[in-house]
Amino acid sequence: MNQQNKKPLAGGTSGSKKLINKKVYSTNLACQRQRLLNYLNEKFSITVNEARVELSILHCPARVLELRKIGYDIRTIWVDEYDQNGIFHRVGRYYFFGNRVTKISSNVKGAANG
Repeated sequence: MNQQNKKPLAGGTSGSKKLINKKVYSTNLACQRQRLLNYLNEKFSITVNEARVELSILHCPARVLELRKIGYDIRTIWVDEYDQNGIFHRVGRYYFFGNRVTKISSNVKGAANG
């Protein structure tokens, strides 16, 4: 088993021999946006907690905002759910409504003038 993919268990000491397997993800913002977009393309929706646990994206709302700014149609519904520690939270569930929204330009070459 590859040692770089093993992380100490939470709450373990530095000498702890108990390890869990966890995929190592890049913290690069573009990589986080791409992971989020790939997930949404496949599963259609994600919560903040799911993004944190499954994709290692700590600030999902910022990544969603960045995707919206470049034209992706992502909508938010507020839901109540428990996190992995059993704490109840009101969190955003983000729904993906397709690829980039394209703006219709009135300055398209070849368009008939009215």
